[in-house]
Order: sequence, then structure tokens, then C-alpha cells
Amino acid sequence: MLTQGIEPERPRDVGSHTRHRTWMAVLCAVGLVVPTLLGCGLEPSRNIVVITLDTTRADRLGSYGNRDGLTPNADAVAAEANVFEHCVAPMGTTSPSHATLFTGLNPTEHAVRSNRDRLPDSIPTLAAELQKAGYTTGAFVSLRSMIQTAGLDRGFDHVDRFEPKPGGKRGLTSLVREGAATLASAQSWFESVKQEGRQPFFAWLHYYEPHSPYVPSPYSREMLKDYRGKFADGVGVMVFGNGRWMDSEQETRALGVLYDGRVQVADQLVGELLEGLRELYLLDDAIVVITADHGQALGDHGLPGHGRGMWQSILEVPCLIWDGRDRRPYRISERVGLIDLTPTLLELAGLPALPNVSGRSLVPALRGDTLSPGRYYASTKVVASNKARAPVEIDPRKPYEIAIYEGDLKLMHGDAGTALFDLSRDPFEQSPLPVSTRGNAYERLFALVQDHFGEEGTSADVAPSKDFPEEVLEGLRALGYTD
Repeated sequence: MLTQGIEPERPRDVGSHTRHRTWMAVLCAVGLVVPTLLGCGLEPSRNIVVITLDTTRADRLGSYGNRDGLTPNADAVAAEANVFEHCVAPMGTTSPSHATLFTGLNPTEHAVRSNRDRLPDSIPTLAAELQKAGYTTGAFVSLRSMIQTAGLDRGFDHVDRFEPKPGGKRGLTSLVREGAATLASAQSWFESVKQEGRQPFFAWLHYYEPHSPYVPSPYSREMLKDYRGKFADGVGVMVFGNGRWMDSEQETRALGVLYDGRVQVADQLVGELLEGLRELYLLDDAIVVITADHGQALGDHGLPGHGRGMWQSILEVPCLIWDGRDRRPYRISERVGLIDLTPTLLELAGLPALPNVSGRSLVPALRGDTLSPGRYYASTKVVASNKARAPVEIDPRKPYEIAIYEGDLKLMHGDAGTALFDLSRDPFEQSPLPVSTRGNAYERLFALVQDHFGEEGTSADVAPSKDFPEEVLEGLRALGYTD
């Protein structure tokens, strides 16, 4: 298991943080080598590994302040990485957030608004761009519908598809597999890539463990050994709904401990993955990203799960970018988003930016430069019309459905009303700014929300996949996605 850094420490330049063009980049500039095969640009092509941890809150990682030791492997990466302290997910739903990560577009632009929507073929993806540039590409995903129905398999030479066990029950087990099986398939692929010399490569690994249902792990059993409440044997699927079934602080704590146990399992899988890559000598020149599609409320603001919440516990995710060539740790406090990862990775690969994307490259931050404040949007699958101005009064019994971030300001809007928060002073969103202190930010951000989402709540044609296999539909229902 990886807990002491990805590889042994090696000498590094401690001078300017600005990268210098290599001799390969010079040759590219004068046309002496083929750009699409060698990734001409800032540097020669790099192996790229993107690890997405389903339903993982940023605050569960040690590098984001957790002191329970749940994530030693991710923390070892963070000790040599760029840690983006505030990263925004565009939606608390798996396929839409992954679609944003791999396109640089908002859900209103790429049209994946639920786990039943399919990415239009006309939209470029990170994998497809890397594939065109000569990368060997592989996807190893623990949620079957993301590959089978969401269209996120485009651009991958190898997609590790898995089928339900013969004779097994349909439902949850037909759609999700354990991360250990996902990892085993990925490791076999890495070995073949190494043996056949098919580098550079791009690999996407997705672990589902932190998503409910939660089966007690050794960690949670130890932490809850004296607990005899309703969650003693685990908890079922939690996506939508409210938290009124959590009767006490004891139940809320038990739910959090069960969740933490699954986060710990996912971190162990991260460590095993990186250790396997290190043993194959595939990490020295690599770029590794560790992030999540969304978080989990766990009782925050009365919500147990994710799907229909706009709170930070659902939308703030970890984002680590580890560079095998420059392992000086940096912490970046400016707010960024999953939407920025495709532009960033394309630039790191020395490839042209995609046209008309809404995300921005974070490479300046990796060089030590300050990022300008960004603007990020988030929404639920079903967005209320913004045609009429919502009342100022807040109704906690109703949901917020859309949000906009600008720096530390966050405006949320929906049937609950409209609220403006200053996250630098109120990171847990306990007290909306009163009218007397909002200034013109409220009016300006509300106008931007109206412009982005439109009167009907979307600016893109949704393309739901109509031909889902029945076992996939049953699996989505078992996971709580009953739309």
C-alpha cells in the first residue's frame, strides 16, 4: 500500500516555478518531429491517469483537513501535488458530473442532466482528443451505465465492460461492481501497455465504494462497536429525500462512520493502483489526477444523500494534480471546477485547447501563478423556472435547484427561495447574507443565473437514452435514480 509518496524523492529544481521548454518542444516548433504523436507543446507527451472517487466529500481527505486518517494514500499523493482547496462539481449526480469533467462543458451545454441521458456524438471529449494525438486510452469504470449508456466510452481504445453475473438477480449488482475487480482489470491493461510499448497512455479509473449502500467495513465496525441503532448492520441507498429518518445525533454519526469506512476502502484501492504503476515504472513521467464527481450530505441541512442538493457537502470535491516531473506541493486557494480539468490536461499534454469550452486551463496555477476568480454553475436534474423572481424568504423544507459561484460568493435559487452566501466567512452555509449587506452582487449573480439557465432551466436539448437494457434500468432504480 502506498503511504510514503508515489516514488522515492529525487533532486528537483527549486528555482523558478515556470516550466522551461524542452529540446523536444524546440524540435516541434521547427517541424522536425510529428506533433500529434509526440505531444509537442510545453513538454513531450505524458502518461495521464484520472481517478474519480464516486460520492467523495473533500473534507474526508487528510489533505483537506480530516484528522481521522481515512485516506493515507491520497494524502501521500497530496504531499507531492497541487491541491486545489475548493473545487466545484456541476451536479450531485454521477454521469452529468463526469461528462463535465471530460468535456469542459456545463450540463446545460453537454445535455447530460441525469444518469439516463447520453452525451451527444458531436461534443468532443478528452479521451477522443488524446486518442487522436496518439495516446493509448483505457477506461475502467465501476458504474456500468456511465459506459454503456452515457456515451462516456467515446475515445477509449479499451473499455472494460462487465456484464451481470449469469443467473444473478437484476438490480444493484447488475450495474455496479467492486473496485477490486475494476482495479484488477486496469492492472492487466497497464501490464500489456508496458510490454507492448504503447505509451503515452490515458487511463480513467472510477471507484464506486463511497456511494451508498454502505456495508460495514472493519473500520466502521470498530468505530461503532458499542452502537445498537438502526444503522448497526449498514444502510441502504441514499440519493434523494430528506433526513427526517435520522432520529438523533447518534444516528447521524453512525451514518457518517459507515460512509467513512467506504471512503477508506476507496483510498486503499487508490494506493494499490499507484503502487502497481510504480512497480511497472509507469509513474515517473506521469500526471495523476484524483477527484470526485460529487459529495454526500450525510445529514447536512437535513439531507442524507446527494442528487437534489446544492450545499457544499454535495458540490465541493477534492482535486489533486500530481506531476511526476515536479513534485513540489502547492495549495491553490482560488475556486476551480471539474469543468477545468479537460482544458488543463490537454495543455499539460501539449495539445490544442478545445474550442468553445466553458472550463479554463489551470496550468498557470501549477506554475505558481495566481488564478483570476472563476465563475461556476451547478444545478439539480430538474431546474425550476427562473421566470419570476423568487421571494427573499428562505423555506428550508424546499430545495435549492441552481447555484452560481463567483469567487467566495455563492448564490442559490429554487423553490426554497434565493440566498447569497459568503463562503469565506460562512463555509457551512448557515447564514445567508442579509439584504442590508448584499450590495449589488445579489442582482448581478441572479441575472447571470437567469441568463445561463434560461426561463425553462436549461439551454441545451436533453438527449435521454431510450434503449436502456432493462437490467440497467433496474440497476438505476436500485441506486435510487428512479427518474
